[in-house]
Amino acid sequence: QTGLRTLAYGETGFRNFTNNTRPITKPEDMAGLKFRVQPIPLYVEMVKGLGGEPTPIAWTELPNALSTGVVDGQENPVGVIYNNGLHKLQKYMTLDGHVYAADFILISDEFYDMLEPAQQEVVAKAARVAGTMGRAIQQWNTAEGVGKVQAEGMEVYSPTSEEIAAFAEKAQPAVVEYLRGELGDDAEWIDRLQAAVTDATQ
Repeated sequence: QTGLRTLAYGETGFRNFTNNTRPITKPEDMAGLKFRVQPIPLYVEMVKGLGGEPTPIAWTELPNALSTGVVDGQENPVGVIYNNGLHKLQKYMTLDGHVYAADFILISDEFYDMLEPAQQEVVAKAARVAGTMGRAIQQWNTAEGVGKVQAEGMEVYSPTSEEIAAFAEKAQPAVVEYLRGELGDDAEWIDRLQAAVTDATQ
């Protein structure tokens, strides 16, 4: 429908909350804290559901917003936090993994269909290799980044599975309600997705 073909996917990883006020071990700890979010409605609804105050701010303005106290915290993958020096502006990080961010490797379907089969195979294989390598790099950045931010003074909290469930219980209804409103008659795929997740985690 879009004219784009997905060849593979990489990732930017699981996103986590940081802030400069207090440790966050449960959703109630987010009350009264302003969090920078991407200017995307789903992120706004998610933080609202968790009890925080979402503040959409462009990426380029984030360091200044943290430095000046316009916001108390933000959310990003560990590698992004460390590689961009955000840990130097924040005291606390919670490894809640509230969103998994995938990067899709796309190609014009029209262009792909113009290629010879052998060329299609080369392009498809290159995309799969790139996606696999991208995920590996991001996962390494996460594993290495946690230790690095701790070594530089950041306090990192890793929630238990019960605590993660408490975050999900608060965040998911707000996001699902927003999606149902946006998708209307096409919202049935949300139920299929949630059923698949339940099957996979039981």
